[in-house]
Amino acid sequence: MTGSKFVDTNILLYANDQTAGEKQRKSAELLRALWETRDGVLSTQVLQEFFYNATRKLSLPLNVPVARNIVQAYSVWLKWPITDTTLVGAVIYTPA
Repeated sequence: MTGSKFVDTNILLYANDQTAGEKQRKSAELLRALWETRDGVLSTQVLQEFFYNATRKLSLPLNVPVARNIVQAYSVWLKWPITDTTLVGAVIYTPA
């Protein structure tokens, strides 16, 4: 792996939004490139946001089985399990 690239929810949404025009094309192209280089990384939050918005907010919403399959496919890009320890460890205390 040459360097991980974190993928934002909007990239997944645009890539699957048939009404997004040039944004759809560019996002889909970016995702294909990241598959080829194996550099794509995302979080469980991104997948959750994608599923919710793809099935409810797109102009042409995806049906649940299609969105679920996309989430399952991209779940291989999850690098860090989110546990209670991960969550608590991510909280940074900054004294006032």
